[in-house]
Amino acid sequence: MRSPLKRYAGIFSYGQKEISFHYWSYGSQTDHVDTVIFLGTSQLGRIAKWVAGNAPTGTVVVEGLPHKEADRSAHDLKEYARSYTNTAFQAVCKTFNISSAHIIAESQAAPGVIWAALDHVDRIGNVALIAPLGFTAHVLGKTPKERLAELKKRGVRSSLQFTQSPLYDLRNIYLSLLLLHVVLFDAQWKVSGQKYAAGASHDLREDCRRLAKLLRQQGHTLTFILGEKDKLFPPREILTSLKEAGIETFDTTTLNTAHASLAIRDGKHILATAVKAVRQTEPKAPMDKA
Repeated sequence: MRSPLKRYAGIFSYGQKEISFHYWSYGSQTDHVDTVIFLGTSQLGRIAKWVAGNAPTGTVVVEGLPHKEADRSAHDLKEYARSYTNTAFQAVCKTFNISSAHIIAESQAAPGVIWAALDHVDRIGNVALIAPLGFTAHVLGKTPKERLAELKKRGVRSSLQFTQSPLYDLRNIYLSLLLLHVVLFDAQWKVSGQKYAAGASHDLREDCRRLAKLLRQQGHTLTFILGEKDKLFPPREILTSLKEAGIETFDTTTLNTAHASLAIRDGKHILATAVKAVRQTEPKAPMDKA
């Protein structure tokens, strides 16, 4: 039997703000941790705890970026996501007395993780990106307004994939009602929409190329975990985008899944695949940096 799931708290300082965040793990602070999982923007509170419940021992789950606290104009979103990820990673390392860890990022956590990993590549092991945002900006539209409109359409189609199966996993009901409440009743939705559009506007391909090269030099891997039924970020779009950019130094695993929260039953399978990908028993030999 595993030790109880524990919640830890941290503070993210940004400008004049001090924003609290949480991360979860089984066991005590003396237990070995080798993998940190960063969740997408909306994966907060109870949802993040559910993900941690699905995660194996030796992992820490960091709740999603506190998106609503970013500047209303969204002009600072890149620095905001990068700083939050750096802060959370350093907090986890300090809590569990570790110097480095494998990293897993899902969906909207991908940009912050890539930027933070470039800052601290010497502390990063293998990296896995689950259905990541940031590789299809040019497909979504030319302007932030167009990208937001397209994301909304895709988000509805994506949500319908799990709202049809509440009996399969009752957590789907909670997630569906939460999404409906945000869209219909959240007074900040318009502002949040601007931030989502800004996030979708970042093209991560060049940063990803740099990260893949640095990881390879240290004998580490970069893996994309994609969902065959993903309506939000279809695998075909991501792989075509990477190929067009000349990025081929990564591994790919495509699952028969939709764009699902890691908190639900399908998400447990996705998460297990990502953890297995980063916890490789035979690391690759480092390349000659020259």
